[in-house]
Parts: sequence; C-alpha cells; structure tokens
Amino acid sequence: SFAVLSMLACLAVAFVIVLSSVALTVALGVTVLAAAALDSKWKLPALSWFIAVGVVTLGYRLVMDPGLGYAEHGPLSGVLLAYGGAFAVLLASLRLLRGLERPTAKVMLDSAAWSTGGLLVSILLMRWIRSEVGSGYDDSHWSLGLNAAIWLGLALAQVQRTQGDVKGLLTKLRWVLASVFGLIGGGMLLVALGPVNPLLNARKAGDVFGPVLVNTLAAAYLLPALVLLAGAWRLNGIDLRLRKLLGGLGGTLTVFRIFAAIRHFWQGGSMMPLSLGISQPEQYTYTIVLLLAGAALFYQSLARRSDVIRKAGLVVIGLAVAKVFLIDVTDLDGLTRVFSLLVLGLALAALAQPLGA
Repeated sequence: SFAVLSMLACLAVAFVIVLSSVALTVALGVTVLAAAALDSKWKLPALSWFIAVGVVTLGYRLVMDPGLGYAEHGPLSGVLLAYGGAFAVLLASLRLLRGLERPTAKVMLDSAAWSTGGLLVSILLMRWIRSEVGSGYDDSHWSLGLNAAIWLGLALAQVQRTQGDVKGLLTKLRWVLASVFGLIGGGMLLVALGPVNPLLNARKAGDVFGPVLVNTLAAAYLLPALVLLAGAWRLNGIDLRLRKLLGGLGGTLTVFRIFAAIRHFWQGGSMMPLSLGISQPEQYTYTIVLLLAGAALFYQSLARRSDVIRKAGLVVIGLAVAKVFLIDVTDLDGLTRVFSLLVLGLALAALAQPLGA
C-alpha cells in the first residue's frame, strides 16, 4: 500500500511541475481514478488517504485555481474537459470502490461527484445565458442565483463529509468551511432576491429572458432551491433540524419561483415589477394554484397518513380562502361575486368529504 501510495504521490508532484491549467486538472483526476482501480484490484486500504487528498486537490483546482474564473470565461472545450472529466472520474472511482469498506473515500467521492455535477450544470447554464443575452447582465438575478447554487452545493458537500469523519479537528474544519461557503452562497441568493429581483426593482424589469418555464428566473431561483432540497433529501445523517431548515428554504424558493412564473406568464419579461400592478387574471391564477396545492397536500396526507402534511394542506387552503374573501371578490360585482363564492364553497365541500370519511 505505501509503495503504491508513494508512487502515485510522485506522479502527482511530477504533473504539478510539468503541467498546468486543464491538463493538470485532468492528470490529477486520473491519479485518483488509478488509486481507486488499484485499491479495487489489490485491496490497498492506505490508498483511501490518497483518494481523499486527491478529491480535495481536484476541488481546489475546479473552484480556486484556475477556478470559477476560467470556468466562466475560458474556452468551452477546456471547461468541458476539466469539469466533465472530473465528474466522470469521480463517478468511475466511486463505482470501483462500491464493493469495499472504504467509508472515508466513498463519502469524499460521493460528495465531490454531486457538487461537481451541480457545478458543471451551473457553469454551462451561466455560459449559455450569457451567450444569449450578452455580458452586460453579469450582476443580474440569474448570475447571482447560479453562483449561489455553486457555493451552496460546495457547503453541502462539506456537511456530507462530516458524516465520514472521525469526530475531531477535521470535522470542525469542515463545518467552518461549510459555514463560509454557505454564507457566500446565501449572501448571493439574498441579493438575487432583493436588490436585483425583477419583481422588486423596476430598473431590472427587462432582465427576464426566455419562455415562462425555462427562463432566467428558473436559473436564478429554481436551481438553488433544487440544491437545498437535494441536501435535505440526501444528508440523512445530520441533525433533523438542519434538514428541515434546508427543506423549508428550498420549498420557499420553489414557491417563489412558481409565483414569478405566473407573473411572467401574464405580464411578460418587461412588466415584472409588482409596482406596475396585478391584473385580475393573474390574481385568480394565484388563487387557483393555492387551491390546487392545498388539495394536493391534503390528499397526500391521506395517502401517507401524515398529520403534518394534512395541516400544511389546510393552511394553504385557508390562505386561498382568505385571499378570495379579502382580495379577489372586491373586484367583482353582483352575480359574478355570488357565482364565484358558490364555486369556492362547492370546491371546499368536495375537499371536506375525505376528511369527514
């Protein structure tokens, strides 16, 4: 084990001296894959340490040097080779170790594969959107949202790695890194939701590009939401409160994305700010979506026999009913108002039948 470990380390040092940029990243990835293959063939447990160090080095190469700057502005072929190659190497190495008891190496490879895959998707989306809309929008909601997804993914990777560590200084260091990465990603996401949010800032009214379902709003808010929800789903070894927090934040972002999609459908990309007003069809669409979401949660609670989901469904339906009485009916007159309330009453009665049963 130690002889092979020394050989791989010498090769890695030689690569650092001779190679640079993308070639060095690929070469270091190959050494990680070679270590996994040798361990799989000859059962050399000491190579787990080389794999762990190799994964950290690959992460440094992909994020810091040449890093995200090269990923955003470098040649596309080089970006695909570096990031796509690293992703393939991590998956292949993880597959080679699947039959061995290598908890540390497996956690490192698994967390790196997930974060690198998310990193690659975010980078490709960023480059594609920039090619379509130009480089003058680099500080817009989609740019900040995609960068937030990258850093949140890196933070969750560090959290996952704490599950494979022996509790000690290394675990504390991982939590510190996770906190730093999380603060960077969270700060970018807050800016994307605040100062450069197209729904709040009139100066960004035209800064929404693409069709309703696949546009810059999805890149800015849905991708970070999926990262947070994936963390809540996969990190089953961490504190339950942290998983609920991740799930809650991801769910909130998803709800906001749905709200923004409805707004975009009725108003278009040039009329997104809420200060420009909300039309009646848009108002009613929000109500219908709330009712459908409440009904879906309610029936899921019956299928899963979950009191928590049932209460959540009733809260959503209650919000829809309150919106109808406080906002929607104020814009209606005469028989139209009566008919609308009648339809709402029938819908609530239909939802109440399973509860009575």
